Amino acid sequence: MGIISAIHFLLVFPMIIVPYSDTWVLPLVSSYLLCYVIAQRQQRMSSILIMGLGGILVALTYFIKPSAIVPVVAIILIELLGMLRALYLKQFKILIYSISAVTLMLLTMFVTVTYGQQQINKQDYIQIRKGDNMPPIHFISMGLSGDGGYNPKDNIEMAKRSAYEDKVTYSENILKQRLAKLGIFGYLKFLLHKHNKNTSDGTFAWLIEGHFIQSKLDKQDKSRFFKNLVYPKGKYVADFRYIAQWIWIFILGLMAFGFNYHHKLAQVLRLSIIGAFVYLLIFEGGRSRYLIQFLPVIFILATLSSSYTVNLFKRTFAWMRI
Repeated sequence: MGIISAIHFLLVFPMIIVPYSDTWVLPLVSSYLLCYVIAQRQQRMSSILIMGLGGILVALTYFIKPSAIVPVVAIILIELLGMLRALYLKQFKILIYSISAVTLMLLTMFVTVTYGQQQINKQDYIQIRKGDNMPPIHFISMGLSGDGGYNPKDNIEMAKRSAYEDKVTYSENILKQRLAKLGIFGYLKFLLHKHNKNTSDGTFAWLIEGHFIQSKLDKQDKSRFFKNLVYPKGKYVADFRYIAQWIWIFILGLMAFGFNYHHKLAQVLRLSIIGAFVYLLIFEGGRSRYLIQFLPVIFILATLSSSYTVNLFKRTFAWMRI
């Protein structure tokens, strides 16, 4: 059933077939969230090992897409609040379990990242020029240009500077100039515009960026319908955009109206989504493609909130059955 669902999902989410870090990281994000859920449902000391596995998965996620570990920050914050509550209520068994689980997750994550980085530094199969590293402030500065997304001019300026310190200095100066130009109210207006760009497109920027489909439509091709649906010159590409947008609105509606779902996992997922939105507002964004890495969180919360959303609408419109 899972394979069948994935195939059908391609009809509204073809970005899944694009070989890019946003999609490669999806199985890992889903897996470490699964580890957390298992550890929460089976609060036994043996289940702590699951969190250890989760830490390894988080480390692998970090190597592929560092921003995709935002849900881990949400997990840690919610667990810390849970520890304070357990301490206040003198629930020492729960307190010890939470401390042990979080500690093991962080420990295995740290060990895996350290070991992985050492192996990357030692390997000579791929030559890595450390001077070409982009400083984080570069992506913050770039996130204040245009719609908040990729800026080729900024990248060219980074390429001209070989020293890492020069890249930092240039990005700091550009960031200050852009903030001064916007002003307080201009900056707030820009953030609203950028958030809209980050979240409003249900196709996840399909065909908006990239030129990865160059094939022509062949009338004898058995997959002609799917290609007509998603290819740039496809006959039904406008229908695809329409359908995908309504499905995205439906998913957002399930989350928005399912606010009565108060489970601990729901708080982790909601905090993860808030963290994702804040991250994309600060760093490079401007495309809903950047939300792909957080889709496991969004889909899980939408699914778990669905029954609460349905009940809310049943109560709200109960008068129509009279």
